Amino acid sequence: MKRTILCLSLIAAITLSVFAQRIIYRVGDTVQTPDGRTGVIESFKDDEMAKVKFGANETKYFMLTDLKKAADPSKPTFRVGDRVFKDGKPGVIETIEKNGFKVRFGAGKYDWSYATADNLMTPQQAAEEQERAQQEKIQKPLRAQFMDEAQAFSAPVYKLAPIFDPKYQYIGTGITQENKTYEAWRKDLESLDAVCRKYPNMTNPVMDSIYQGDVKFFPADWCKIAAQRSEIFQKTKRTVGDKFAETEIHSWKLKINEAMDDPNGNVTDEVQTLLYDRAAWDQKHLAAMNKHYLDAGGVSPELFKPLDEKVAELKAKIEQDALNRSWTQPNYKDAALEALGRREVPTDFPGAKVFKTGMTYTTWEVRDTTTYVGSDSKFRFYRITPGAYRYKRGLVLVQLPNRPFCQIREFQITQYKAGAGYGAAKASGSLAGIFVKCQ
Repeated sequence: MKRTILCLSLIAAITLSVFAQRIIYRVGDTVQTPDGRTGVIESFKDDEMAKVKFGANETKYFMLTDLKKAADPSKPTFRVGDRVFKDGKPGVIETIEKNGFKVRFGAGKYDWSYATADNLMTPQQAAEEQERAQQEKIQKPLRAQFMDEAQAFSAPVYKLAPIFDPKYQYIGTGITQENKTYEAWRKDLESLDAVCRKYPNMTNPVMDSIYQGDVKFFPADWCKIAAQRSEIFQKTKRTVGDKFAETEIHSWKLKINEAMDDPNGNVTDEVQTLLYDRAAWDQKHLAAMNKHYLDAGGVSPELFKPLDEKVAELKAKIEQDALNRSWTQPNYKDAALEALGRREVPTDFPGAKVFKTGMTYTTWEVRDTTTYVGSDSKFRFYRITPGAYRYKRGLVLVQLPNRPFCQIREFQITQYKAGAGYGAAKASGSLAGIFVKCQ
């Protein structure tokens, strides 16, 4: 019996020629690499290379011709005189050579060939292989008939397969946060489940190739996905939320890094809230993240714990830098405008204490405004208002509630054009502060 590897519609294997025999590599095989290390095959590329994983994180590509299979203690040990099967043909091991075995198939001068341990089977293994081959003859028509009926409901299978089993991850997912999409998928999987019940004994084929990571070749897994749809939907929705959370955490780490790297020491108000009013920050951002998790069970308060280390790092930097910074009185004074700036701070930060102010602009900066009014096939038209507003800026030394040290913050006084002159002056504060000593 010629040994074969059967699949749904395609037979493909990664093989090497040794003594005119095949060495078959599979994902998950333990191999020895040319640099003397032992790793596990994670995937294949271009039918010539394997991606080998070492430990938890390191991976590297190798040519298949440079790999060796590591010894498998579960495999039989062959000796001279053992009855074996090679390519389905019975024989006896005549001698053990340096690189393999010499197997005798008959009394003739040329009735022998070389083989490696991977090419040989014990009589029991051969019998089991024959039984698998017989089962495949039964299974192939079942799978073909199943696929004809199930193909109409394939969309959610391809989308959810990586959630069901990470080995399908390289295909990618099309998971979403739209509940209406989940309802459509649910209906398809309910219909698929009904088809699956007509084929209770259907199995997956044996796959020895790069295609074992493609769910379309594994019909029994289609049925598992359909049967486990409720659990998979729950896990999928959790995955959607986790991806949003991962993005959000990365975004906040970048904001913290910006504060760490700011040459002047500016720390934005949103980052200050994260540092010094964590309960309020958590309440706001966990509520926002909860929307991304849909009905997957809500958000754990531990979600943003990965930020703790960066938060502590920035706090330590502020503690160190603030002791070396102090208020420097600006060069200009304008009592009326500074009074506006003083009144604005408590409006933005109730309970804040203002200690000093000063103006950094001695004259008004005048600005035009541009307003879109329409367009034709060639141009867009705008109305320009010369001198639409003017502004001056100043600084304030202030201590905010629940914050260490004092802060230097900028304020702006703005006047908009009104007739031939300008209207009332209005103050607005900045969105960041520099921590300094209060005295």
